[in-house]
Amino acid sequence: MAKTLQNENREVEAININQARKLGLLFDATHAEQLEQARQLKNEFKSKYPNLEFIALGWYQKEIPKTVEKEAGFSFFNKSDYSFFYKPKESSKSIKNFLTNKYDIVLDLTMDFNFPIKRIIVETDAKLRVGVFSKYNEPFFDLFINTRKNVKEFAQQAIYYLGVLNK
Repeated sequence: MAKTLQNENREVEAININQARKLGLLFDATHAEQLEQARQLKNEFKSKYPNLEFIALGWYQKEIPKTVEKEAGFSFFNKSDYSFFYKPKESSKSIKNFLTNKYDIVLDLTMDFNFPIKRIIVETDAKLRVGVFSKYNEPFFDLFINTRKNVKEFAQQAIYYLGVLNK
């Protein structure tokens, strides 16, 4: 993954959420508060930004529960979607669908370092990558939000700063 980051040649663009057309959301669905926050963000984006296409991908540590498997606007993945070397398998529809899109903004709701999600971030084609501030996250994001490990506060701050960016 470090080699991929070093070879990455992308142009970062500070994009305002009002001008964005496509937003990708990554989260750790193993944590109920992140799944709930992802649902709230989906509803908020739908009402406030009707021209914004929202695509969400959630990670489950173990098996994906049947209750969330078919949730509209959300896809989920787990360790069975990766090879032994943690490369996404060709057969993984959820990861493949997420990675085939070009995003204006990718927002990562994870509060702790989550290797499977960071792996997706590295391979995602995005103009702007937003995540929580930590020394471990420096290579992965373009815009950092410094919060106290609270996913709701992080989401509110991210929306605020994405709204004032380039105004």
